[in-house]
Amino acid sequence: MILFTIKKTFFDMWDNLFHVIVLNFILLLLIASCVYLPVLLSFNIFMFIMGILLSFGMTFVFAGAGFLFALEIANNNSPGFVDFLNIMKKSWKISLAFFILFGLFLMLSRFSVSYYYSQASTGTAGYVFKGETGYYNIKVKYFDKKNYSSSYELYINNEKKHSWKAEISKFSDNFWLENIKNIRLKDNDRIIIKGVFEGRDLAIIDYIIIEDSAELNKKYSLTVEAEDMILDNYKIVDYKDSSNNKIVSLTLTIKGIIGLSAATFLFIISLIIVLSMQFFFPVYGFLNKSFYKTIKTCFIIFFDNTFFSIAMFLGIAVIFFISVFCAYLLPGIMSIFLWLNVGMKLRLYKYDYLEINKEASRKNIPWEELIAKDREILGRRTLKGLIFPWKD
Repeated sequence: MILFTIKKTFFDMWDNLFHVIVLNFILLLLIASCVYLPVLLSFNIFMFIMGILLSFGMTFVFAGAGFLFALEIANNNSPGFVDFLNIMKKSWKISLAFFILFGLFLMLSRFSVSYYYSQASTGTAGYVFKGETGYYNIKVKYFDKKNYSSSYELYINNEKKHSWKAEISKFSDNFWLENIKNIRLKDNDRIIIKGVFEGRDLAIIDYIIIEDSAELNKKYSLTVEAEDMILDNYKIVDYKDSSNNKIVSLTLTIKGIIGLSAATFLFIISLIIVLSMQFFFPVYGFLNKSFYKTIKTCFIIFFDNTFFSIAMFLGIAVIFFISVFCAYLLPGIMSIFLWLNVGMKLRLYKYDYLEINKEASRKNIPWEELIAKDREILGRRTLKGLIFPWKD
């Protein structure tokens, strides 16, 4: 069944190669507009919001029409660009509805990730000072993630000496150095950096420098790397900075079985939504149901055909990977649409068969009989015959 789905998708794409390439190119331009148009209009908040709505709205309307265009191809028709424009006029409502659904899913995913991260809360990285009594400067190299503000505190033997927030980075993620001056230290003092993160900023620490406070002729300077610190709720990770340099840093770990379980549950829910909603446009196109009933049917199909749903999703991943080598022009996004429509068309034969044969077993579907007509239309085409037609 899956093998025939692959074969039909490939040859349907090949028979409509020009349309596939052109529509892929336009889709790529629209996706690029989703990235760059809001940035270009970021000088004004109203223009920024309008840029987001316009670029994403146009992309989803066009993608929805592309989905239904691929459905026509899957139905063994030969639609042209005029047909595509007619489809786009009819599909804009359901496309925008899917756009709203997609936004809700992103919110759920973001909440899932944020909730997962929020369980860690705080952590400490410490070092026992070995040296002469005196006044020292302590420099902490930390990571600042834009749009978030984790916070740090410096303790000497459990006494708070200094605090700051990581809120310097406005346009990109970066490392910064906090210089804490004139801290009195004596031998065996415990230096503790406490990190409290916000959102996805995991209060990363790279190293600390301890040096005497003299401005000139510093006699003492010690750099304590991440792996040499005494850790509580921190873990050592490899990180690459903007220059692709490998940095060994400390990142807060996740704690709390309740938070981890809740985050895992939300991840599974998100995965089920992704595997179900991949059928949204094929179900809408083939069954022409309302928005609510389309969503309901997608979940029914997923739970009734779990392995098929996973196989279809893996097929999307393979097509996406292959497309990298052709700049996403081929097979591209349109081939993903075609793959889903062909898979849904053949899968719906199962439900037509069960509707007629109510006593039939759901596990013993006569697929060869059900797809016989599609095999006949496709013919005895092979990849070898496509490359060397004179040998067929």
